[in-house]
Amino acid sequence: MQDKRSIAVVLGNLGHLAWDEGNYALARRLFDDNLAVSREIVNKRDIAYTVGWYGNLARSQGDHRRAKEFLAESLGLHWEIGDKLGTSYCLCFCGVLAVQQGAYARGMRLMSAASSLHNAFEAQLTPHERADRDAAVACARAALGDEGLAEAWAEGQAMTWEPAMSLALGPVAEATAGSAESHASAPPCGLSRREREVLRLLAEGRSNRDIAEALFISCRTASTHITHILAKLGVESRTEAAAHAIRDGLV
Repeated sequence: MQDKRSIAVVLGNLGHLAWDEGNYALARRLFDDNLAVSREIVNKRDIAYTVGWYGNLARSQGDHRRAKEFLAESLGLHWEIGDKLGTSYCLCFCGVLAVQQGAYARGMRLMSAASSLHNAFEAQLTPHERADRDAAVACARAALGDEGLAEAWAEGQAMTWEPAMSLALGPVAEATAGSAESHASAPPCGLSRREREVLRLLAEGRSNRDIAEALFISCRTASTHITHILAKLGVESRTEAAAHAIRDGLV
């Protein structure tokens, strides 16, 4: 069994080399062979990683649907066996995929959560994976601006495992021109993109806990956003903020 485990590792490494060289067809065949050996010896950890590699390979080729399916499967497998390093890997590349789909802030939260939840995660990335991650960060920065990116990153740093996984597994709507995710133009009253999201939920009568759950942030972060919103709008209560938002068309 140990010999077959070694064979699987070699096949996986060769697959990554082919991927780095842009030979996606060869990479896929090598990953297929890796997965076959891993299934034969029932090595769940290797199976989980190979399925994740399938997802990243599909992402590299622009097949977002299959990429999401594979990454979601890999995420579930890693979590099932208690592999937090592998879970972080999937969270990160679900984030990269989200950025490629135009969901810039969502992607940054996931990449940030991945780095925060497992300190050793960064060292495990291959040069190719690191380049893809860094390119996604640069793309998100161009779309969100420095302030928006820093805000999304801070929210990801505050996430625990379960909210991060829920965010990764949830539906991703591609951004369209003029949407909050597609650019970082300054909204009225100096509210940031995230503050407008919080204000919209506040105007719907949501509690701090409801807002936190809807946006995958902590209750403390939601409360801080509301404090900033009240100050920027020059009002003293949630009711006034909601009325102000509805009257002036801020939500």
